[in-house]
Formats: sequence, C-alpha cells, structure tokens
Amino acid sequence: MEFSLIGLLLFILIAGVCGAIGEGIAGGKVGPGFLGSFIVGLIGAWIGGMLIQIGPVIAGVSVIPAILGSVLFVAILKLLTGRSVMA
Repeated sequence: MEFSLIGLLLFILIAGVCGAIGEGIAGGKVGPGFLGSFIVGLIGAWIGGMLIQIGPVIAGVSVIPAILGSVLFVAILKLLTGRSVMA
C-alpha cells in the first residue's frame, strides 16, 4: 500500500482514535496523550488483524480488529503491571 501525505495523516489519526477507544473500553491509559493512543492503536491493529478479518477499513486500518486488539493489549498491560495508568 502506498501512502500519500494525506493518507499517512489519516492513518495516524484513525490508529490514534482506535487506540483511544480501546483504552476507554479497557479502562486504562497507556502513555502520554495521543502518542500513547497512537501506539496502542498500531499494536492493537496488528494484534486484531492477526485474530480477525472483519469490518470496515479506513485509511489502511481495519477499524473493528484495531479496537478489539487495542482493548486486548491494554488489558494485558494492566494485568502485567498491576496498574491502570502507565506514564
């Protein structure tokens, strides 16, 4: 997949939003602000993409698997660290 500048910015925005939704559902916060949400969204999209292949794709991000993967990733981090906020 080839990204234009607008495509790359949309990819970053969608990954961050999916990460923020995942953090909200899982009840934890990872990292500082949007950067933490973006990282959770990227890792969540990777995890979710390996588990399921359903839902809409926006700017190269499969939205439903990214949200589910983000929830799973935040829940695993909460279990490993024993706290809901990681700075």
